[in-house]
Amino acid sequence: MVDSTPPALLRAIRSEAERLRHPLEHAQAERLGRLLQLLSHWAQRIRLTGSADSEQLVRRHLADALMLAAALPLQRTQHCLDVGSGGGLPALPTAVLRPELEITLVEPQQRKCAFLRTAIHALALEGCRVLQQRLEQASLGPINVAWSLATFSPDEWLRRALPLLAPGGLAVAFVVRPEVVAAPPAGLVLCATHRYTLADDTPRALLVLRREEAADARD
Repeated sequence: MVDSTPPALLRAIRSEAERLRHPLEHAQAERLGRLLQLLSHWAQRIRLTGSADSEQLVRRHLADALMLAAALPLQRTQHCLDVGSGGGLPALPTAVLRPELEITLVEPQQRKCAFLRTAIHALALEGCRVLQQRLEQASLGPINVAWSLATFSPDEWLRRALPLLAPGGLAVAFVVRPEVVAAPPAGLVLCATHRYTLADDTPRALLVLRREEAADARD
């Protein structure tokens, strides 16, 4: 694990954060750089992302984590769930930006879990834990916030997320257009839509849906 982030990578990280109007402290940018370099190193040996270039990772993936970290509530007792964690995007950058969160990363593949545990240890992300299981096998307590990126279709993800959430908990869906989710499942109510673009102008939206307090009575 490298001890510092190259200046070019730091500039790319800061530029992406400023583009999305979420400026970073130096220590945050430095830790994100260390994470992306570690991800780049591992991605040369196992398939974790589409690109193993750290600056490409910034352009293709950092926006999701920046938007997610900004959208999450500020309570300190948030138990979050990332399903299909893969290379740790967006969960690990979100943990860097929001270290007070408790994040469970669910990933069935052993080699990807090895990377996730290595990164968590290297960056001292004390609020993170990894479960090497499929979602349906995982033993989870009530979840305050759950998200999944590119593992399920948005509609399927929301159906799966609903029973995992505590009453009042949040399900987050990443979509190209908000209209992709025609109608959320009964028990989930859309409470926020955050539109943004990736660095190449690909449109994206982050949908935040709240589980109604009475949803458990209808499950």
